[in-house]
Amino acid sequence: MDKVVFHFVLEFSEIETRIEWGVNKTFTVFSGETEKETFTDDTVENISDAERVATEHFEQMESDFNLEQAIDHADIMRKEY
Repeated sequence: MDKVVFHFVLEFSEIETRIEWGVNKTFTVFSGETEKETFTDDTVENISDAERVATEHFEQMESDFNLEQAIDHADIMRKEY
């Protein structure tokens, strides 16, 4: 097995996020076709662990994205008043 690919889509975005696990401890995150980051998780021993880590990482990305959107929206609302 070369790599395992997990696919996600951020809420309110049509761009697919792909997290590839190279069947070791390293993950690569893509937004569309653009590589965004690489991270390592030493707790990964099997595909179930990799799926858990990828899902948790995506959920954190989604939370960060939603927070950024809320801040941007608040800034826009403040400028209008």
